Amino acid sequence: NSQLDVNATFRKIWRVRNDGGEVWPNGFGIVFLSQAGGYHFGVKDFVPLNCVVKPKQMVDITLKMRAPSVPGDFMGYWQLCTAKGVRFGQKLWIKASVRQ
Repeated sequence: NSQLDVNATFRKIWRVRNDGGEVWPNGFGIVFLSQAGGYHFGVKDFVPLNCVVKPKQMVDITLKMRAPSVPGDFMGYWQLCTAKGVRFGQKLWIKASVRQ
């Protein structure tokens, strides 16, 4: 659970591993799961990651985020997806307590 000031900018990093048998090709990205509810922290709905990840390889996914403009507890959910919009892997999330 991150403690943030109102409107603070920060970077969220998720370290993920390609546990599958196929390469994640250039053009895959991370998508905000709006249907899961939650707050987007100022991130676009789809962010391309511009890298290739081979099977068993680890990669750090870093998003520049902004805390909400009001205090409270917030969560947001994202998931990896192909350039064609096919989601894969586990949901990635952030939980933050925002204070005045």
